[in-house]
Amino acid sequence: MPRITVVIPLYQTEALIGEALRSVLDQTFDDFEVVVVDDGSRDRGPDIVRACGDGRVRLVQQENRGLAGARNTGIREARGEIVALLDAHDLWMPDKLARHVGHLDGDPALDVSFAASRLIDQDGEDVGLVQRPISDRLEAVDFFCRNPVGNGSVPVIRKSALDRIAFFDERFGRVCWFDESFRQSEDIECWTRMVVQGGLRFGYIDEALTLYRVNSGGLSANIEAQLATWRRFRDKVASYAPELVARHGGRAEAYQFAIWPVGRCAPMIPARRCRL
Repeated sequence: MPRITVVIPLYQTEALIGEALRSVLDQTFDDFEVVVVDDGSRDRGPDIVRACGDGRVRLVQQENRGLAGARNTGIREARGEIVALLDAHDLWMPDKLARHVGHLDGDPALDVSFAASRLIDQDGEDVGLVQRPISDRLEAVDFFCRNPVGNGSVPVIRKSALDRIAFFDERFGRVCWFDESFRQSEDIECWTRMVVQGGLRFGYIDEALTLYRVNSGGLSANIEAQLATWRRFRDKVASYAPELVARHGGRAEAYQFAIWPVGRCAPMIPARRCRL
């Protein structure tokens, strides 16, 4: 069985999936499988995956369920003891998996290993910003307020830890890890639930191991919809951690207003580090 399962949701990204997949296949750590979940694509993306010619890659197809639903399918299909997430528009540095495996192996109490991300534009050019948390000493409030993980192409997670936050969603009739009712904010909803409800421990590597592609036309560009979704996330957290929301909800919402005008990260920040 492979040590790691890499889960890549695929939806209308034919121009980028080949490069993303190549960044996985070129990893220095090679004991992995790749589960690409075609979430109802209508372009050539699935054909590009089929043509990659690597036996470690599996294509799973489903009707469109959104990013959360595609990740859930990938996790359900995973045979590895570790799950690594990569969105089809982003890239990994060649030593990413090796670094995270070493991190997890070096600390058996660690559930999730994550690292910084360097921002690139649509052409793959460095835009001069790095996403990293303001501190590596993370608490529940940091996840609720600021999303220190940064984006969904960063975390490498023990499968056993994911199973600790799995739940049966009666709305969809299946076991889920990500909440499929969220089409935005699905990642921070999951990370926060991991820490607050699951008691999972996150560990940080201070090196940019993910290349995160800035997309001004992506989900986070719709500020009004993002605000509504974030408030629904806040209300869900309040259902299981009311004191956390009562104490920090105002600051968390203020932070959302501070970051949205800039798309997927903060190009107006003069420093070269986008602190999360």
